[in-house]
Amino acid sequence: MCPCELKGKIYRAIVLSTLLYQAMAWTVYRRQVKKLHAFMMRHICSIMWITWMDKVTNKDILERTGLPSMEDLLIRKNLRWTGHLMRMSPDRLPKQTLYSQLSSGHRNRVSSSPVQGYHQEKPEAERHKDQLMDITLTAEI
Repeated sequence: MCPCELKGKIYRAIVLSTLLYQAMAWTVYRRQVKKLHAFMMRHICSIMWITWMDKVTNKDILERTGLPSMEDLLIRKNLRWTGHLMRMSPDRLPKQTLYSQLSSGHRNRVSSSPVQGYHQEKPEAERHKDQLMDITLTAEI
């Protein structure tokens, strides 16, 4: 076993297990995955004494250490948790939570574009315009 692979195994056992504790329950966004990946690569490079001047790609570093990318790790953890949920009995709370729906209420949605937001507010703006016209006519301005 080469020292790079050994360092990768030690890193995975100590750092990644702590960093990704309970990651199966996270809702992870792309920006967070990028930050976690940057953290991982920065620390692997420091362990392996690789600097930016060495011009080694992240892919090469991961291949040397035998580690998967951060995105692969998170997907694997999430799929493992989903597999556990699928095998659970239906009366267990985690499985009920996964398949439950809100009984009442709704989520507020923000319009996807400013144009849609303008068109939704247009009737109210027209109403204010009409009120303003009525005021100007009664005030004889």
